Amino acid sequence: MRLKFITNLNTLLLVTVCVALAATLWWSQRALERPYQVMTQYLNLSQQFQSNAATNISAYLDSGDALRHSAALQSLSSLEQALSELPEQLATNLRPSVLQLSAFTANELLAAGKLSGDPQGLLLQAEREMDAALEQLAQYADTGQGSAAESYRRPLFNAARHLTRLAHARDKLVRSGRGELAGEVERELSALNKQAQTLNDLPLLGVADASASSTNAFADLLGLDASSETSQAEDKGIALKRDLSNLISRYPAELQRTRGLIEQRSTLASSTREQVDQVQQALAALEPLVRAEHGRIQTEVQLILGLMIGLILLIALIIDTLQRRLTRVLSQLAPALSTWAQGDFAADILAQSTARLLGRSGRHHSPARRAGSRLQPNPGGPE
Repeated sequence: MRLKFITNLNTLLLVTVCVALAATLWWSQRALERPYQVMTQYLNLSQQFQSNAATNISAYLDSGDALRHSAALQSLSSLEQALSELPEQLATNLRPSVLQLSAFTANELLAAGKLSGDPQGLLLQAEREMDAALEQLAQYADTGQGSAAESYRRPLFNAARHLTRLAHARDKLVRSGRGELAGEVERELSALNKQAQTLNDLPLLGVADASASSTNAFADLLGLDASSETSQAEDKGIALKRDLSNLISRYPAELQRTRGLIEQRSTLASSTREQVDQVQQALAALEPLVRAEHGRIQTEVQLILGLMIGLILLIALIIDTLQRRLTRVLSQLAPALSTWAQGDFAADILAQSTARLLGRSGRHHSPARRAGSRLQPNPGGPE
């Protein structure tokens, strides 16, 4: 084995170790960056969904603001685009729930927002109109005289009391959504209707309508002959009692319509919360997968580094073995070569090596070439 070949082999092995070590360090650095990138993307997705999509959806349900609905759709679209940056395994678990929420937001949520606002507006308006009608009847009774006018006081007071109770019962029913409270509303409405019927049965007080009276006076001033039907002004209490009865009769239908709208809105709101919860649960389920991906990459990097360390140790062992063999042969040749240097070529050289190596070493020196017959290779030496 040539010394030059051994030197070149050692150099090649050292260069291989350096290149392999540099490549391993570069690859491990790139590989260890991936878990942190995935964790950052996951945290950004969670924050984007919670601060933009979920917040805008909740605000749209409460206010019905079209800008909130548009912002929710835009945030969900951005979330879908951000899913492409995640590893395919993680994106596959999250994409179905996000797409389902996007479709729900574009359709069912839009209908839910239209039902936002105060659902009791129609009932409040009806109660205000009934209160105004009772107030006008009270003024009508104040205008009349005698015991007939006094007979209006008690039914009007009872009707006002039942109207107040009706408003409280309606508010509890609508806010709580408990169907058993509807019986209390029906009782108060029935009592109010009974008082309205009592007012209808009371005699008229002979208070003429001001508009009819002024019309007849103007006709008399012009000397026109009014008919017998129009000459007699209509009593004001007739219209007031009729208006009160109509308001009370329409109230149950409006209450039923309001309850239906509230139930529909509650159903849509529950569906919206379920859709949002599904996305949040899918995001929460990604956390252990992200951590598992982090651990897998770390294990892979550790395995590659361990194999590289083993390869480096193996190359070092090979280099050390070659160096030891070469050093041992040279140390055995040193005394004989010293003797040759003094001019004594009679002593034999016993080397623990092959004749091939010694022969090739000896051909570079003329004294060794002349005494080549005296070189005694060791039969048990390594080949």
